[in-house]
Amino acid sequence: ASRGFSTMSSWVFLRQTVPRCACRSAVLRQRRSLARYSPPPQKKGAPRAGASAHTTLPFANELLMASGVVGAGVAFVLAVVVAWGASLDPCETHGCSCACSCAERVSIFDGSAKEYESTVTRDEVFMLLPVMRWFLLRHARGDVLEIAAGTGSNFAYYPKGCRVLATDASEKMLQVAAARKKHSKQKANVEVRKLDVSALPLSVKFDTVVDSFGLCSFEDPVDALERMGRACKDDGRILLLEHGRSHYTWLNNILDANAQRHLTKWGCSWNRDILKVIDDAGLHVDYLARWHFGTTYYVVARPSSVVVKGER
Repeated sequence: ASRGFSTMSSWVFLRQTVPRCACRSAVLRQRRSLARYSPPPQKKGAPRAGASAHTTLPFANELLMASGVVGAGVAFVLAVVVAWGASLDPCETHGCSCACSCAERVSIFDGSAKEYESTVTRDEVFMLLPVMRWFLLRHARGDVLEIAAGTGSNFAYYPKGCRVLATDASEKMLQVAAARKKHSKQKANVEVRKLDVSALPLSVKFDTVVDSFGLCSFEDPVDALERMGRACKDDGRILLLEHGRSHYTWLNNILDANAQRHLTKWGCSWNRDILKVIDDAGLHVDYLARWHFGTTYYVVARPSSVVVKGER
C-alpha cells in the first residue's frame, strides 16, 4: 500500500510538474529567440511603422521666439513714433507754406536725378506703388499728356495704343527718362519733351491727363491742376496719384515738423492738403481712394466743365 501510494504520488507529481517545466522551457526558448532577433534596417528618411508623418521644423522654438521679439520691437517703435508725433506742435508749414520757388525746385531735381531713381524705386516697391500705377493707368486712352513725368516711372504701365507726351521741367530727370524709354519695354508710344506745366498750349487737348506725385513739386499746385483740366478734353479723364496729408493728426504733425527739411532735399512739399487742392481747382472726382494712413491719393477725375446726365 505504501509503495502503491508512493507510485500514485509520483504520477500525480509528474502530471503537475512536467507541463510546468515544459511551459517554462518554451518561455526560455522564446526569450532567447527574441534576444537574437534584430529588426531590418529602416530606409533613410522613411518614418517608422506606426510613427506620425508629422515632423518638427528644426529650431522651431527659436524661430517662434525670434518672431515674437521682432513683433514686439516693431510694435514698440510704432508706439514711440505715434507718441512722438502726437506730442509735436503743428508748425507753420501746415498746408505747406514752405518757401521754395519753381526754379529752386528744378535745380533740386536736376541735382538729385541720378540718385532719385534708385532711392525712390526701392521705397515704391516696398509700398506697392508700382501696382497702384498699373491700376490707375489702365484708365488711360488715346492721346495722353503726362505732367511731371520725372524719370519715367509710368512708361511701362500705359496700355497698348496710347500715344504719350511725357513732360517735365527738369532736363536731368528727362535724360534718365529717355534712357529708361530706350532700354525698357513699353506697350505705348512715348515721346519725352521738356515742358513746364505753366507753358502748356491752350490749343491742344488730350484724351487723358496724368500726374503722379507731381502736385507736391509745383509752387502753385492749384494753378497747375487747373491747367491740366484745361488741357483735357471734355469727355477725357484726369488721373492722379499723389501724396499729402494723412487721416491722422499725429502723422500730420510729423509731416509738418519735417516739411521744410524734406522740401530742401527733394523739392517736395509732402504735407499738402490734396483734397483741398483738387476742390480749389474745380475738378469733378469720379473715384477717390486713400492708402498708407491716408497719405497716398488715387484719383480718377474729369474737367469741371463736364456735366453728367442727372447731375445739377
